Amino acid sequence: MTAHWGQFFDPYDRRARTLPALLCLLPPLVVLVIVYPASVSWQQAAFGLLVWCGGVFLLSRIARDSGKRIQDKLFATWSGAPTTRLLRHRDRHLDVHTKRELHAQLVRLTGLTLPTAPQEDADADAADEVYRAAVTWLIKRTRDPKRFSLLFKENVNFGFQRNALGLRWVGVAFAGISVLWILVAAGLLTAAYPHYHADRWQSISLPMGASLLVSLLMLAVWLLAITPGAAKRTAFAYAERLLECADVLSSDKATG
Repeated sequence: MTAHWGQFFDPYDRRARTLPALLCLLPPLVVLVIVYPASVSWQQAAFGLLVWCGGVFLLSRIARDSGKRIQDKLFATWSGAPTTRLLRHRDRHLDVHTKRELHAQLVRLTGLTLPTAPQEDADADAADEVYRAAVTWLIKRTRDPKRFSLLFKENVNFGFQRNALGLRWVGVAFAGISVLWILVAAGLLTAAYPHYHADRWQSISLPMGASLLVSLLMLAVWLLAITPGAAKRTAFAYAERLLECADVLSSDKATG
């Protein structure tokens, strides 16, 4: 239980894992609060709050696990982790001069022997293992969120995008069900006539209209903003910030 409550106080857990779960549960929560405020007793409200909190905890754990699984699939689609790709000689994301200096810094910092371009061409898998080791060394030494605040921010951004992508279809389902729920509650869809009643639209109340708008907006967010492309952009932004930290660590070594 302590670990569960701890996620509300840990900045990474709160933004990268709990927030995607909250966004999943937002549409049905808005429907309950706005559409049915008078018909719910305080006992029912308290019970609903407990269930909702339990749902947040459960979905945040699902987000973490599904995010890790989907990360492996994304990296395979991208031909490797962004940090590994940026260190490869054959990758053109960084210019050759920046990459040469970066490799030199990592050699001085880690003591590893990074492969040359011919060595990388001869054994790409072995070269990637060295790059991964250098990245692991960097990660271990850049965990201070205050000193490496920009890196931490990009790490949270990628964590959110990755975990939200893992919950994408859960979020779509919750938002879609909430839209149908509101349409039924407003009398726009009925069991006798299960189709849209345009003539009844003017009878919808302001609270129902507001909750419908929230559900539609969240449906659009899950479909248009939570995408593999968005995850890729944030992943490469994080990779760039992490590799830039080699400059800071090199300066520390020079002055230390």
